[in-house]
Amino acid sequence: MSELPPLEIKEIGQEALVNLLAVLASQEEQRVNVVGWGGTSSELSGSVASGDLYPSSAFAVVAEGYERYKRSEAEARVDTGLMRKWSEVMGVGAHDYGQAKQIDGKVLLEQIRKYVVAHGGEFQEGTDWENLILEVSAKLGKKAKAIDEANM
Repeated sequence: MSELPPLEIKEIGQEALVNLLAVLASQEEQRVNVVGWGGTSSELSGSVASGDLYPSSAFAVVAEGYERYKRSEAEARVDTGLMRKWSEVMGVGAHDYGQAKQIDGKVLLEQIRKYVVAHGGEFQEGTDWENLILEVSAKLGKKAKAIDEANM
């Protein structure tokens, strides 16, 4: 029995990214705005396609954007099912980020820094990105649960 070749850093997180992009695109189509990340699924997809972001670093920029997101519309629109899916895929993305970080964490940090700064954010040195992605995953899940409980 032969061993599988190790994954390349560019391959880690591809499946989870497809799921993340589907969730984000659904949110955009439904104009869900209670939670967001300040970007678009097509922009994120383009950044990965161009090589500016690896799939695993895409989760970090979405987590960072989620932390900065402020709803600008007066009317709040929510879909707790999508919120739960987003939570789940971010949990997988945190694992993928951790795996990719073991291969070359410096490259991931540089990608994240460039993206965050280019999109109006402030890159925080020393951020534990894997943990931030997990925290966002947990926040999304808790928020969905709280909204559903409030509407019972």
